[in-house]
Amino acid sequence: MAVTINIDTGGTFTDGVFLRDGEARGVKTFSTPHDLTVGMLECVEAGAESLGLSVEQMLAETTVFRFSSTIVTNAIIERRGPRVGLLVSEGARPELIDAGYVSPDLVLGVREPLEAAAVAGAIETLLDRGARVIAVSLEGSWQDASAERAVRNIVRSLYPTYYVGSVRVFLASDVSALPGVPARTNTIVLNALVHDYLARSVYPAEEKLRRRGMRCPLLLVDGHAGLARSAKTLAIHTHNSGPAAGVSGAATLADTLRAASGLVVTLDIGGTSSDVSVADSRSLAVAWSRDLEGLRVHVPSVAVDALPYGGGTIASASGSELRLGLQSAGAHPGPACFDRGGEQATITDANLVLGFLDPGGFHGGRLALRPELSRQVLEDLARELRVEATELARRMRRTMEKGIAAGIARVLRRRGEAPEGATLVAYGGGGPLHAASVAGLVGIGHVVVPALSSVFSALGVSKLDVQHLYPVSLDGESPARSLDQALDAAARDVRAEGFPVEAALAKLEAVNQETGEAFWRREGIRLPEAGRALHAVLDEAVSAAKPSGNALLVLTTVVPSGRTGEEGHRAPPAAASGEGVTPRERAVDWGGGPVPTAIHAASSVACGQQIAGPALVVSDDQTIAVPPGWSLERRERRLPSGDEGMSKLRVAEYLNIDLDTERWECVNCGHDLGPGEENYKKGCLVAARDPREIHGSDFAPDPKWCRIVEFYCPGCATLVEVEYLPPGHPITHDTRLDLASLKRRFAAGRGSGQ
Repeated sequence: MAVTINIDTGGTFTDGVFLRDGEARGVKTFSTPHDLTVGMLECVEAGAESLGLSVEQMLAETTVFRFSSTIVTNAIIERRGPRVGLLVSEGARPELIDAGYVSPDLVLGVREPLEAAAVAGAIETLLDRGARVIAVSLEGSWQDASAERAVRNIVRSLYPTYYVGSVRVFLASDVSALPGVPARTNTIVLNALVHDYLARSVYPAEEKLRRRGMRCPLLLVDGHAGLARSAKTLAIHTHNSGPAAGVSGAATLADTLRAASGLVVTLDIGGTSSDVSVADSRSLAVAWSRDLEGLRVHVPSVAVDALPYGGGTIASASGSELRLGLQSAGAHPGPACFDRGGEQATITDANLVLGFLDPGGFHGGRLALRPELSRQVLEDLARELRVEATELARRMRRTMEKGIAAGIARVLRRRGEAPEGATLVAYGGGGPLHAASVAGLVGIGHVVVPALSSVFSALGVSKLDVQHLYPVSLDGESPARSLDQALDAAARDVRAEGFPVEAALAKLEAVNQETGEAFWRREGIRLPEAGRALHAVLDEAVSAAKPSGNALLVLTTVVPSGRTGEEGHRAPPAAASGEGVTPRERAVDWGGGPVPTAIHAASSVACGQQIAGPALVVSDDQTIAVPPGWSLERRERRLPSGDEGMSKLRVAEYLNIDLDTERWECVNCGHDLGPGEENYKKGCLVAARDPREIHGSDFAPDPKWCRIVEFYCPGCATLVEVEYLPPGHPITHDTRLDLASLKRRFAAGRGSGQ
């Protein structure tokens, strides 16, 4: 049986989702800050145990291993890495000097055109002053990289790679094809800083896994929600990979949620931070220019706002004012109640004292919490603030939720979106515990907590594909040449990932560099045919992009997950019935004093059962808080897999109708294509093509009278339907179902065992 392993390492916990025979197992272990890959390997061991296998058996069956981490994120925050020597054009003063990422004496300018002797002298000076790696960022190199490449050749001639003292050289032209010298310089210096640190973490971990039987490559998650082998990954591109995977998973879920606006707000509360993003049901916006630790960089990434609030967030006093968000207790020592040496009050301590957490049920009972230690540290801080300890705990929880709500409101304002009609998808260990209160403060009335929500980012990792992105120049007469270069690089990269070129799909988009929002797109093209197909529409793409002034053409290649051995999975089943299960009860302080609160085991909550607040719904690794005035209902939504389930009928080769939800969906990925009583084609991406592209000039219908209209699934780019229409003719509605009759017949057949 095939196993897929999907691991997301955060600041406090390392989460894993292990898939075997269509079943998903979620596990959670503590992260190991001294070496995050140690926590990853411990997560592998826990995953094998959850599947009832030895590590060696599981790894021998593993066909895909995906890994996202905070290795690069932490290295940048901590300035962890070798001393970087920076070579720039004469007269430039990079902002990284003021930010402390590079020492002023390790920045030298060179005059262009380059003289080999001057370059060699500058390199020797940087090395003599203590530089261990060299970054090169010259003006104009985004258009012509020859000068930067010449510098690299000079360094290699002086310090060949076969010498012990060889010098690694990083070029801005290798990591950014966009204009803007400051951002290009920032990007290459940060990449040079973290490259070796990531390599020294990942390669030994992969070697340890191979010694224990793993045969597949270790695939790293990038911040743009794609996968690549470590040998094809830029270190800086892995920044924020875990949060990006979570947002990607929520976007996949967006159609199923059917929010009135189609808008999904994601909230991932972990032990160290809260990550907030917005994803609509049609696309995942990947920005190419953003701020990273206060520096503008060219790093393609899903837009995620990190807020300094998590379960381990430490509370402190500033005079008579409560302060939150400056520090986190992390996994070690962790909150005081972990009894690992923590001596400061955290959000977890506050939630425990208020009654939201069960001292004996935390982390599936594997970690007993000590309420008396939480109360002790809260009382210590309360004396400084001259309040009672329980009131301090209330204020801490309230302050955190107001801070997160303000962060969500900022994200919505930036996008010009309103909260009404949106859906908040809450995950991470703390997301479900605070989501309803946060949503109420923002003005969102609908919250969804997915199955396996405590490890949802790892679940998002499990749905990612091998993916590479290539910017295409819009300057002068270069777009056609730039597109050819991008296509050549894409073909090389697909082969280097271990796949035939025929396995990849290509997409060309015109996007806003800052927000990642696409305003022109052509996708679902097999890579071998992409050259002809995309050159045919290139003028249209350039015309769409140029007026915006901040646009970028991006070629994306994807190897769909089916090609990497992924079989899909089923979410844990709901209880057959909630009747006869009496919930426990305990006092929980919701902000105005202790209130008797029903405590439901998640495993006992039946599909369709409604629970009125105040209530807590608990499982091994999460607690869902249902405040007074809110209600919770469990709904069953199987995640995409090869088993279509009992409520789904195959209507066409790539088209299902879900009789439970009365919605169209893609067979391959489960993407929602709209209400069953409407035309499913309205939920597809549409491409109108000249028939001569398909049939050739000799046999094609006259394009003045006929166009080929293709309908693609937005979730996986599957070609769902093709029709031949006169230009301007409305899309045909050729599949109409009598849903009521189908449901009656289906129910009768299910009742008789058919």
